[in-house]
Amino acid sequence: MSGSEGNGRYGGDFEDEDDGDEELRTVNDNLIFLINARASMFQENNKGVSHIIDALAFALDVMKRFIVRNPKDSVGIVLYGTENKYPVVGGADNVYVLQKLEPVSGKAMSKLREFVEFNQDSLTEKIGEPLAETGTNSQNRLKEALWTASRQIITKRRQNRYDMRRVWLFTDDDDPCSDMGGEIGRAHV
Repeated sequence: MSGSEGNGRYGGDFEDEDDGDEELRTVNDNLIFLINARASMFQENNKGVSHIIDALAFALDVMKRFIVRNPKDSVGIVLYGTENKYPVVGGADNVYVLQKLEPVSGKAMSKLREFVEFNQDSLTEKIGEPLAETGTNSQNRLKEALWTASRQIITKRRQNRYDMRRVWLFTDDDDPCSDMGGEIGRAHV
């Protein structure tokens, strides 16, 4: 038996097994950082940096990794619990989209780096004052932020159905859903 017959020592046929039905696909990562921007997140941690700036610095670090790994990976940053709701036209109150879900770029990274380096004064100037921890609308803030993030993901989803879609929540609230009552039972995963 010669090797040209196609049967190897393992008994399998070594002809091209790819029948053309499946092609390799690149899976792009779509990640939204959902960051609590209420007053408690502006307090300093034990390193002397506010919690919100720590979260933004982490987002910047992830963006650096994404741009090297796959330039088509996308990152978005949504802040909730802010005084200002713009630039989301027709969007949710008290939600600020710091960066739309789009591929990581040097321009986006340098814009975020400015907030991290110049600390919270420049951030407060951009998004408005953080809201108090309590109030009549406090139960809707996370829900509105999740709605805003989902709108960005749904828009991006239409481009490639194989993309990963993730939302990472950064908050100092041990139970951010505690005041949502019956809303949690109606949530679908």
